[in-house]
Amino acid sequence: MAVGDKPIKDFRAGSVRASIWRDELVSQGAEPREVFSVRVERRYKDAAGSWQSSTRFNRLDLADLEPVAFKAREFLSVKQREPGHASFAKPWPGCKAEEVTAMEVEFFDSQEAAERRLRQAMLAADARVRPWQAALRVGDCFVSLAEEGLAIFGEVLESYSERRLRPLREG
Repeated sequence: MAVGDKPIKDFRAGSVRASIWRDELVSQGAEPREVFSVRVERRYKDAAGSWQSSTRFNRLDLADLEPVAFKAREFLSVKQREPGHASFAKPWPGCKAEEVTAMEVEFFDSQEAAERRLRQAMLAADARVRPWQAALRVGDCFVSLAEEGLAIFGEVLESYSERRLRPLREG
C-alpha cells in the first residue's frame, strides 16, 4: 500500500472529514508491517467556487470535528486489533472476550436525574449479566467488542460488595 492511494475509510460531519490511510512501515531487519494514519480536514469552496481543504478549524467546526475524530479512533481501535495485524493486542492472561451491545450516551440536567437513570440502567444491566461477567472478580480483566467495532478493555478494580460502593446497588 503506497502513500497516495485512496483512504480506506472516510468519516464526515458537516464540512469536516477524517480519512483513514493505510501504509506499510518498513524497518531495516524487520518484516514490513501495516500502519494506519488519520488525516482530518475541513472542506470549503473558495470565492471562485473551487473546493479547497484546510487543517485549521474555527469554533463552529469543532462540533463537527469531535464526532469524526471519535469514529476514526473507534475504527482504528478495531482495525489494529484484527488477528494478523502487526499491532494486534493479544489479551493478557485472565482476559475474556465477549460481544456486547452498543454503548449509548445520555446527557442530564441534574445530578439527581443522572443518578436515577444510573439506577435504572444498573437494574437493566443486572438482568443481562452473562455467565462470564458474573464470574469476574476483583483483579480480573476482559476485552469486549461492541457494535460498530468498538473494543472495550476493562479491569475489575472494585466490587459492589465493598462498603463504599454498596449505595450504588442499594439505590
